[in-house]
Amino acid sequence: MKLLVVALLTLIVLIKTNECTSSWFPENLVQTIAKETSLVKDYVKEKGRSLKKFYIDNFHSKIKSYFNFLHRNDETVKDDGKQARIKRKFKDYIEDAEANDKVVFDSIAPKLDKYPCSTDDPAIHMTTPQLIALHGYTSESHTIVTDDGYILTMHRIPHAGNVTVAPVPRKTALLHHGLLGSSADWVIPGPGKGLAYVLSDAGYDVWLANVRGNTYSRAHVSRNSDSFEFWNFTFHEVSQHDLPAIIDYIVEKKSSDVKINYIGHSMGTTVLFALLSTKLQYNKVLRAGYALAPSRT
Repeated sequence: MKLLVVALLTLIVLIKTNECTSSWFPENLVQTIAKETSLVKDYVKEKGRSLKKFYIDNFHSKIKSYFNFLHRNDETVKDDGKQARIKRKFKDYIEDAEANDKVVFDSIAPKLDKYPCSTDDPAIHMTTPQLIALHGYTSESHTIVTDDGYILTMHRIPHAGNVTVAPVPRKTALLHHGLLGSSADWVIPGPGKGLAYVLSDAGYDVWLANVRGNTYSRAHVSRNSDSFEFWNFTFHEVSQHDLPAIIDYIVEKKSSDVKINYIGHSMGTTVLFALLSTKLQYNKVLRAGYALAPSRT
């Protein structure tokens, strides 16, 4: 390979120096290349450059650029193919909805008649853990105290199914509700539609946060929930105290190398952005952050 490179360099240099003529081309190519190699080395040394640098300056960047161009074209083709598949799939949803007089969402996630909702349905009075248990999933409740004294309750679906003892999945998801919401938002639609159930069925350890002041987190170590002091907070305090406490608790319960997939809705996205821009260490803890209907602040 080195001999071939030297040969090519020899031809190029001789052409550039007008030393390569039709009479120069030998009958015995190998002997001539060996003879002319010393001339190339002398020429390069005169220019104050090594053979390696001469090669890099004249050929390496062009070759690398060419193959990068081919690689980019391949990636573009792959991306185009993926987008085409997504468009075809979505088109199928639209056609199904039109054919069956349904909205598109019901084609993507069909309605389940197994759990009809009515005013007589006892499920409308159930808490988040009770709803989770109703649908045959394991439920846990965890109590967390923030560094400014708020007592938060977090709910968890550690694994799919109604098995009482099962290995906890390594994949972890943290779901944070929006303004005036709670952990119930993720389970009310029921299995097959509620994101908490969908993720659990996909093999995730699902944690459901509850912000200070909502139904499940209305307590403080020293402040009365009817006082002004208790309610004197904004999303900023949630991002600086609640969310760090929640993440730290999950890390403590699982392992220091756990990677959390964060999914926030509305205000749940605002507190994520505020946290990651002020407490940079949490950028290494979260594997990904998904913003559903992100709010503008």
